[in-house]
Amino acid sequence: MTAAPPSYGQAMAGFAPPMPGYAPPMPGYAPPMPGYTPPMSGYAPPVSGFPQPQSEMTAAANQVTVVAIQPPSPHPPGPQPPDYMMLSYISCLFCPLLALGAIQASQRSRNSYQHGDYGKAFFNGRTARFNAISAIVIGVFGAVVLTVMFKMGMLNIQ
Repeated sequence: MTAAPPSYGQAMAGFAPPMPGYAPPMPGYAPPMPGYTPPMSGYAPPVSGFPQPQSEMTAAANQVTVVAIQPPSPHPPGPQPPDYMMLSYISCLFCPLLALGAIQASQRSRNSYQHGDYGKAFFNGRTARFNAISAIVIGVFGAVVLTVMFKMGMLNIQ
C-alpha cells in the first residue's frame, strides 16, 4: 500500500483579475496623485557648502593655473647603493652554491637601481652581502674542520 503524497489543498482555477489603478486609499492618507509631476526648469535653489554652476561669462572671467609636472628623471637622486658584486665573485672560491645566490642578488640590485627602485636595490645589495659573507664563513669553517679531521687521522686520504 502506498501512501498518498502530501497535498497542498484543492488547486484553484486561474488567478484573480488584476485591479485597475491604485489600491483604495487607506484612512488618514491622501489619495495618490494622477500621473507624474512635470520636470522643473532651471537649477534647484542654492545649497550652502556646494559649488553652484556658473554662467559662461563668470566662467570665462576665472583664471586657470596650469601646473606642469616633470617626468621622473632616469638618473637617480643619490649614489648607487653597493651591490657587492666583487665580494660575491670572491665568495665563489669558498662556497660556490651560496655564492651563486649572492651573484644573483647583486645583479638584481643593479637592475633595480637602473629601473629606479632604490629601496629594492638597497635590499638586494644587503642580501648579496649576507650571502657572500655566509659563503666565505661556511667555506673557511669547512676547510678548518677538514684540516683538523685530517691531522687527527679521522680522514685518511691515500
